[in-house]
Amino acid sequence: MIETFILLMTLATIASAAVVWDPDLVRAAISLVVVFLLSGLALLTLGSWFIGALQVILGAGAVAILALYAAITSKGRREILKAPQGGTLGALVLSALGIGIGFLTISTPGIFTLYTSTTSNIASTLFGDLGLVATLSILLLVALISSAYIIRYIVIEGVRGRE
Repeated sequence: MIETFILLMTLATIASAAVVWDPDLVRAAISLVVVFLLSGLALLTLGSWFIGALQVILGAGAVAILALYAAITSKGRREILKAPQGGTLGALVLSALGIGIGFLTISTPGIFTLYTSTTSNIASTLFGDLGLVATLSILLLVALISSAYIIRYIVIEGVRGRE
């Protein structure tokens, strides 16, 4: 297990170097998402499932949304991938990640329990200490995405007004 951890953290270090040295905003943001994913997977190999899942979901998800926000609002180049091979490489990486997660899910022994939820249980979970933070983070994410669309609309209308 420690060999897997060392391998994942080595790959995360290489990806973090790509974050710092890549002048393209979109590729640097994708590298940052890869850093969060690899460090979350490294935590999963150590057995800390909760922290690893939080690292993958919140870290990589938030950086991906911020990367979209930055790409929409940047005044630089609008193209995301320079070479058509970049899309193929991304698809291969994501499919390998999906196959790996599926294999890990199938091969992990455990008991899966289905819980029946009532309205009071859902309300106490959502408005408890951690549920309120999750609810506020979702609202913040919605506000961030909507502000990106509003700014994009304003920029497009400004360009149309100049023509």
